[in-house]
Amino acid sequence: MMLAGCAMPRHAQGDIVLVSQPTLADAAGVGLGFFSSSHARPNRNYKRGDDFALLHDSTITTVRWWGLSEGRIFDDLRNFTQYTLEVFEAQGAAAPLPGALLWSATLAPTELSIIPTGRRAPGSGASEYRYESTLASALPLRGGRSYILAISARANNPSGDAWQWQDGQLTGGHGANYSHATRTWSPFQDTDSAFELVGTSLPSPGVSLAFAGAAGLASFSRTTRGVRGQSTPPTRRA
Repeated sequence: MMLAGCAMPRHAQGDIVLVSQPTLADAAGVGLGFFSSSHARPNRNYKRGDDFALLHDSTITTVRWWGLSEGRIFDDLRNFTQYTLEVFEAQGAAAPLPGALLWSATLAPTELSIIPTGRRAPGSGASEYRYESTLASALPLRGGRSYILAISARANNPSGDAWQWQDGQLTGGHGANYSHATRTWSPFQDTDSAFELVGTSLPSPGVSLAFAGAAGLASFSRTTRGVRGQSTPPTRRA
């Protein structure tokens, strides 16, 4: 999880990157990520959510993320007909889980900007893509609170390739996995998923962005990638 408030590059006039967990810089890591399905499947039967927080009251206008096909059958995205984005309130401090659903959107590929990054997963050969969605209506969120963003894909053939939410550059963040079999969320701490939130932010009175950024970085806990040495959960490819 990366907190907002530090200096970020501007996306458009008036907008800034509020939360940034970009895709892995090392191309060898393409293809590492959690499988995330919008519906039940014979396998890879999970949906992935990742937590984030905002230092200040903010308005989200754009969601950007990175992902790819499992690559067992196709190396592109032809098996995926829809993508669902959801923002939940996070419940619980130590291991947050999704609470109330605050916003959701289900979008066809034609409603998104989907651009190949030019990188491929070393194991499957599947292409990595950068997705971007401009929200039909801006999403206001309160600062000082934690949220969970879930992104999942609907497959044309549920027995075919699953969709992967590519790992991000940061590790040690909290997330949650939804089992379609048990219809329950469970906490899981590992590598953060790759996404960015773009919009506008209103600093609290008397608090500068520079100060808030320093505070956010100081409170962000980062661990090593050693967590990959643990037993691999069924929700991801390692």
